[in-house]
Amino acid sequence: MACGRVERECTMSAQKRVIRMGIGMKAFCGFVILAMLGGVAACLPPPAMAAMNSISATFGQSTNHKFMMAVPPAAPVGLFGVLARPKGNGPFAAVVMLHGCGGPGLWGQQWSPRLVSWGYVAFRVDSFGPRGKWNVCGDPTRVLPHIRARDAHAAKAYLAGLPFVDENRIAVIGMSHGGWSTLSAVENPRNSAAPRANPFKAAVALYPWCDEELYRLDAPLLILIGEVDDWTPAFRCERMETVGPTRHAI
Repeated sequence: MACGRVERECTMSAQKRVIRMGIGMKAFCGFVILAMLGGVAACLPPPAMAAMNSISATFGQSTNHKFMMAVPPAAPVGLFGVLARPKGNGPFAAVVMLHGCGGPGLWGQQWSPRLVSWGYVAFRVDSFGPRGKWNVCGDPTRVLPHIRARDAHAAKAYLAGLPFVDENRIAVIGMSHGGWSTLSAVENPRNSAAPRANPFKAAVALYPWCDEELYRLDAPLLILIGEVDDWTPAFRCERMETVGPTRHAI
């Protein structure tokens, strides 16, 4: 992918941004997260690219963490997450990771070290196990996206309390069912409610199911999706409109 095209795609504007996945999109997604979280130019010159890719990571020292999701009206749920971090004291930007309908698995295992290599704390949240679910692909509504959105914000609050995390630079990324949940994590559907005081800094949804409208978007949102995906059609995301006041773009 040419540098100029990356610049055009990553520049935040009022134009809707639904990007169809292709070769090199994993690296491209990393550039976008960097740009959203830190204001770093999306198209980096070769020396900066080399410096970014040489960050030392502790891939073999991931740790399990337990935290609570207790957002009314839901009952408190003890959630689990696997945290991996770069070497050093930080503070580092962090990414909350939301798995797909098949539960925690290869996607998180592959993306976590990639994010750490780019200098992020990666926090893989298990939304299913604590609720007695392992796979919801046959019925995605068994754990609804607005419930997982609460999980994401509980994870964000947990990360914000860690000394090596920069509480002002926490993003969310989700795959498939997790991408659908990511959309819920950055919208404010109840017009009578005040907007979130501490929204995510940025959001990336991979292969999400897109509804017709997204209400009061409170973070920059990037959607990456396959053009011929028959589970989560790209055209739904291309047609999705933002509703209500927002300072951000899709």
